[in-house]
Amino acid sequence: MPKCPNLNCDGSSRVLYPARSSNDYEKINFNCTTDTYFKPQLSICEKCQLIFSDLVFNFNDNNLEQKYSEVIDEKYISQINYKIKYFKKMFSNVSPFINEKSSVLEIGSYYGALGSVINRHPKVNKYIGLELSKHGARYSNEKFDLEIVNETIEEHSKKKIKYDLIILADVVEHFNNPFRDFQLLHGMLNDDGVLAFTTYDMDTFYPKIKRQNYHWILPFHLFYFSEKSLVKILSEKNLKLIKKINDPRYVSLEYLLEKLLLIFPKFSLVWNFLKKIHFLKKLTIKVDLKDLKLFIVNKS
Repeated sequence: MPKCPNLNCDGSSRVLYPARSSNDYEKINFNCTTDTYFKPQLSICEKCQLIFSDLVFNFNDNNLEQKYSEVIDEKYISQINYKIKYFKKMFSNVSPFINEKSSVLEIGSYYGALGSVINRHPKVNKYIGLELSKHGARYSNEKFDLEIVNETIEEHSKKKIKYDLIILADVVEHFNNPFRDFQLLHGMLNDDGVLAFTTYDMDTFYPKIKRQNYHWILPFHLFYFSEKSLVKILSEKNLKLIKKINDPRYVSLEYLLEKLLLIFPKFSLVWNFLKKIHFLKKLTIKVDLKDLKLFIVNKS
């Protein structure tokens, strides 16, 4: 069995959930709105309880960066107004923790939905987004007039710029090396700065009952954090969790039905029938399984 990928942990791992199908790495769809649902093997460190995908050892920085740079996600664009609605609610939970005239770095800004909210906020003086997708960066600039750069965290950290807020929406689970990346984020924060990020908490009820069928187990999600495993990594990087907030999502019924078709194909007749009812498709649906969380962190 592979060792824990955290070099600061000497724990051994065991298989938590075996792979559910053969992993053809070349066919993985890296879009946020992916239709790739094969299940990679997940292992868990018996010492620090960190859950990780076997694909951690198959991808390196270069091939991941190349894959993300090629992403074109038209489905996400079609849902962008719903994304903005969600991000307004999410950022309302972040803004009380930042000061006036804050400088903000968003990592994984994708198509600019969150950036468009942050950039207009009265507490924000300067916004910059990092995004590997060339299509996403160009759309964000043209649609929302955002300053987006095609750089990795490591590349951007070399500029020695400090920020009052660094924010990542559903990004940390994509990290190939979260131990290095959280250290770099620490270095880019001002002393009184705040790090805010969303991800799932694997210790919550829904992931535990769904086990290997949990819908966020995806081939491009490499790490599966719980509050316990996150706090350990953060403390190693001199970061401290100060608040965990529930993070419900808002989607169109049409988009939700498409996801349900992939996750629960046995009920395809029901989902397809509902999709035919035109006025229902544009309804905004709140999805809250209590598994997705917003983590607010500062320097310890």
